[in-house]
Amino acid sequence: MKRYLFLSLFIFLSQLLIGQDKEICKIYFIRHTEKVLDDSSDPLLTEVGEERAIHWANVFKNVDFDAVYSTNTLRTVATSLPTAAQNDLQIILYDATTIDISALAEMNKGKTILIVGHSNSTPELVNALLGEEHYSEIEDDNYSNLYIATYTENNTDVTLLYIEL
Repeated sequence: MKRYLFLSLFIFLSQLLIGQDKEICKIYFIRHTEKVLDDSSDPLLTEVGEERAIHWANVFKNVDFDAVYSTNTLRTVATSLPTAAQNDLQIILYDATTIDISALAEMNKGKTILIVGHSNSTPELVNALLGEEHYSEIEDDNYSNLYIATYTENNTDVTLLYIEL
């Protein structure tokens, strides 16, 4: 009887462990904060945008990031800077038009990363990770979306939060 109980328990625990999906990477996605509205192709942040960049760092104060990625624009780099500094990290630049987000997640296996992008590229990257068109472009006046993706061997779960300044 004990042997059957032990065997049943062993089979149950084995199936439970095999069935668990191992987390590969946790990715936080945000868009850049408020930018100066001028004729520049690469505008700076407004004062409110600079405040919001600091606010994001405060939101993330209990998250230990292993890497911070940003597109190569003044507004995304400036948005990334407070969080990168808080984690004593250098900002890693990426090209939103050529990045393979799944490969990036695999490259950051076991890590937690922040990716700062734009109103179009941020949801595009999240959708690419999901493998489906779920999120639409972020509205021009919305600088508060936080997408948290848990990338695993078999699927990706995404939570969208709205974080006010």
